[in-house]
Amino acid sequence: MGPPDDWPSDAGSDGHAPQLSSVAHLHLLGHFSLLVDDSIQLLTPAAARIVAFLALRGRATPRAVLAERLWPDRPEARARANLRATIWRMPLTSRLVFCDRGGALSLVPSTVIDVQEMTDQCWELVRSGHDDEARVAGLAALDLDLLSDLLPGWNDDWVLVDRERLRQLQLHALESLANALLRRGEMAEAIDAASRSLSMEPLRESAVRVLVSAHITSGNVSEAHRVVATYRENMQRDLGLAPSSYLTELLASAGT
Repeated sequence: MGPPDDWPSDAGSDGHAPQLSSVAHLHLLGHFSLLVDDSIQLLTPAAARIVAFLALRGRATPRAVLAERLWPDRPEARARANLRATIWRMPLTSRLVFCDRGGALSLVPSTVIDVQEMTDQCWELVRSGHDDEARVAGLAALDLDLLSDLLPGWNDDWVLVDRERLRQLQLHALESLANALLRRGEMAEAIDAASRSLSMEPLRESAVRVLVSAHITSGNVSEAHRVVATYRENMQRDLGLAPSSYLTELLASAGT
């Protein structure tokens, strides 16, 4: 007999399901890993996708919806059976990260998720407006390791959408930080933040602008020209377009 449709039960003698005894840590940036009590949980690819989907969705998901999204090429009955079997075979410690309410699954609220940490930090930088002190204070808080790609190598449609959404947020946060540092005269830090943004998206002109401005302000005019030349080559090769006149005017304003 297979697992029951109303999993998880795992109830003790008092009729209550066992609770997660410590905080679980879930990593989705750069790689997937789930840790409970500092112990890495060994999950099958299917189980990992259940955990990742619930983490990115951020709210309780009905079983039918979860099964359909994770097994879209299966009939509804088979997809639900796959979901039940996958969860049933997970180690009990791993299963305790799930919260089951009325046939909808979510992760227990205490789960620490690196994507949420990164999102919170990036939004703090973006929303601080022209309050440079707040933005630059965010420099110390922004964990640059959290700027990694979301679940690299995963090609599920729901991952691709969130990956691009998060990438755009990362780019905005880096540019927000770079502009604040530029206004404060912290050129090395501004160049680093703008360069990180360009490494993520080489055709992003707004990042090129702040990087060129930082080089000019630092007196490194040749570097500013090199950045613009590289950007022009990339634009022509990849899009068949030329940069906006703003970059030429920016170089001209420096007397070059």
